[in-house]
Amino acid sequence: MSDNPFGNPDGHDHDHGEHDPGAHRPLSSGLLSVEDVLAAARLPERTATICVRADLTAEHDAIMAEMATLVTPGGELLADDDEAAVSDQSNAARARELADRDRRVLDEMRANLWRVRFRAIDSDEWPEYKKKHMPKGKDVDLKDFRTKLIADCAIEPPITEDQVRALRKKFGSGQIDKLSDTAFQACEQGGVDVPKSPSSWANLAQK
Repeated sequence: MSDNPFGNPDGHDHDHGEHDPGAHRPLSSGLLSVEDVLAAARLPERTATICVRADLTAEHDAIMAEMATLVTPGGELLADDDEAAVSDQSNAARARELADRDRRVLDEMRANLWRVRFRAIDSDEWPEYKKKHMPKGKDVDLKDFRTKLIADCAIEPPITEDQVRALRKKFGSGQIDKLSDTAFQACEQGGVDVPKSPSSWANLAQK
């Protein structure tokens, strides 16, 4: 990774072999001392998930576009054209064919997902980091800032600035923006509460 002018503001720790056995011990209920909080607190983290096979996304979109000519938004099959030749494929048959093809495409997309975990720069360093590296003004070029932010915040896997620049030659701007936006959100938003599980999970417990 390139030299970091802030030392190690994102708390990168590449030695995963040694851990404090009490590091993840749940806190007891009740009032916490500052020492308790300091021992348990962790910098916010966020994970970005992107599909590295953008060509599959295009194929899925094409399937959905054709499916829209065969099925209503409510899922009802459109009637066949009375003037169509007898040898033509029916709407129902074509819709089934497209659905099977889309399932294969989605399976391949899921097999080509890349997850990158980002850790926030601490609250003392973050304002100075933005002041030093984020360009000012209207319609400024954020490419270098996005590159540096991804490299400085990525922890799983770690990513260097040179690797981000190499990824730019393979990814579209939307994929790179998602990585840098996720890193930015970790630094800006953090987490203030325990998120709620999806309501559907309650149904799983009853099955």
